[in-house]
Amino acid sequence: MESVIPYSVLMTVYQNDQPRYLQAAIQSVLNQTHTTNDFQIIVDGPIGSELQSVLDQYADAIKITSLATNQGLGGALKVGVELVKNEFVARMDADDISVPQRMALQTEFLHANPNIVAVSSDLLEMDEDGTLSNRVKHMPQVMTDIKKTMVYRNPINHPAVMFRKSAVLEVGNYINLYKQEDYYLWIRLVQHGFELANISQPLVYMRMGDSAYQRRGDMRIYKSAKVVSKYMLEHNMISIYTYWRRNMLKWVTLKTPNQLRKIIYQRILRKEV
Repeated sequence: MESVIPYSVLMTVYQNDQPRYLQAAIQSVLNQTHTTNDFQIIVDGPIGSELQSVLDQYADAIKITSLATNQGLGGALKVGVELVKNEFVARMDADDISVPQRMALQTEFLHANPNIVAVSSDLLEMDEDGTLSNRVKHMPQVMTDIKKTMVYRNPINHPAVMFRKSAVLEVGNYINLYKQEDYYLWIRLVQHGFELANISQPLVYMRMGDSAYQRRGDMRIYKSAKVVSKYMLEHNMISIYTYWRRNMLKWVTLKTPNQLRKIIYQRILRKEV
């Protein structure tokens, strides 16, 4: 039986997004078995005519808020969280595809587990042209394993998460921290005593091209990771030894050649199906 639990969808769009990817992402939300009554898209700064044309096609199905200047992902999502009208909020990236049953499964999960404030899932990677791979990004399912993973890695797949708006607002909402906005949010939720979970099946198809691996060599990510490490240390979530080990591992990742980094992520940090 189809769920009747209301939920919002929150997506951000900025000038470098691809129009055909955006169209596929929006359509995957509209094709859900349990449809949303609140699809919010935050346009993060000026965009080109092609992206605007895609948004115009769906004017009756989406609500658009345009920011005059680019605020970054954290800043745009902060605005979006304040705007959405439902307690359950599903994140959606502008280049990924949600499977049709994603929202029904996640709303039912949160409804059945009032102690959980955010639930994500595994991700199935696809190439930039939309061809599905056999690489799955698995996440730990229960809180004990999530806490262990959180020490060194992000335990929640951001493109596939659905969370409770009230909990996110309670810990200060999203905060701009380059490529670490979500990780920083999950850590603050856990530090405040909230629980997270993952569903052990891919509910989102995520595009992964060479540029995605290249970004992991960005010095800005290393600096952001140090902010996360410092927060965890200051709130007794990690030891001083773990603090320095985290920073060292992030530095090694930063300096690893892109092709080797790609191999590590695809063959070691992913599982095949």
